[in-house]
Amino acid sequence: MELNEVLLIENDEVTASRVEDALKSEDVVVHLAKNDDEMVNRFADNPGIQIVILDWLLEDDSSVIAKLCLQKLRENWFVPVVIWSVEIDKYEGESDEVHEFFPSPCISKHSKSQVQAGDLLGILREWHSTPPMSIFNSFKKSATRAIDQSFYNLASHSAEDLEKGLKSLFALEEGQMEIDIEHPIDVLTRMISRIIYSDNDFISQLSEFLSALDFSKELTKQEKKIKSMIQNYHMYYQPRSEDHRIRSGDIVKIKYRIDDNKVIRKAIVITPACDLAIPGKTEFVRLLSIYSSENVKDEHAYDKWVFWEEGNKKVVKFHDIVILRNESYKDEKHRKAVMSYEHEYHTATETVVQIERLKRLEDPYRADLIHKFVSHAGRIGMPLFDATL
Repeated sequence: MELNEVLLIENDEVTASRVEDALKSEDVVVHLAKNDDEMVNRFADNPGIQIVILDWLLEDDSSVIAKLCLQKLRENWFVPVVIWSVEIDKYEGESDEVHEFFPSPCISKHSKSQVQAGDLLGILREWHSTPPMSIFNSFKKSATRAIDQSFYNLASHSAEDLEKGLKSLFALEEGQMEIDIEHPIDVLTRMISRIIYSDNDFISQLSEFLSALDFSKELTKQEKKIKSMIQNYHMYYQPRSEDHRIRSGDIVKIKYRIDDNKVIRKAIVITPACDLAIPGKTEFVRLLSIYSSENVKDEHAYDKWVFWEEGNKKVVKFHDIVILRNESYKDEKHRKAVMSYEHEYHTATETVVQIERLKRLEDPYRADLIHKFVSHAGRIGMPLFDATL
């Protein structure tokens, strides 16, 4: 994917004209802006902009406008940014603050005293064509195409069929008003992902990029961090903040109130479909305690499930089950069709418990855990709910 559209945010007209002439001579279209408002207008008119060149001091000696530009970019578009400034040291002094809201891999910095207008294009093209930026650009193109194709596929069905299909995904009982939006969203994203899988251009680039990440050798500190990030992005996701449902695959923190002290442990929810629990019938939620792998004896593979968290190996043991009672079901007036983190929970010994969601296992990890747990439970039998915790 060639670089052919650039946005330059620069308040000096002479410098802007010099950059525009240098890039236009190489058939690169340059759009100009002086502040964040003009930047928004340029993107509205030219959605194909691929890279932003940003002067850090757009208002006297202040970086306020430059930071506003980055914030609006982060909220609305994915575009890498080249910071190009006379006083690059002022950007470096504020980079920690900037990287709290704009990721550092998406920013490249250069001093105007060292990089002239005529040198910019070479830097832009090299950055745009090498990983990880080339992977970002290729995936963006592939995903956009896949989304469009998915809607064409949906449009080939009648409105009546779509309505029936969506209603079945909501899985609502008659009279219930709460909509479980995650299931239809999951179906749509799977449709999109299947189309992306067939994009040979993107898959070949991704394969080449991943093959270069050799984690078989002794890893440096930075390589360990990259490996951990890849594993975490693949295994977990953060549910919407307003989604209070408890679901299978949720990784939670359990806080026990015992003798005015708090005992905390981490666990994974394994109650099937507790997010669609039937009022009055699903009173308990079952969880598996999480341990560090070094604290677990070497047992048979079917007795445990191993996973990674923050680069560390973790284990859940299928026979170590935490059972909590949903006290909200005792009150007929407050029964709901979901198990919620806002409900009150007790142990079998009536200890008050708070459950706090940390993150959620992504499929297929959640499906693999539940499948292996159900297989194990079917083989050895389930413990009684009134077991002492």
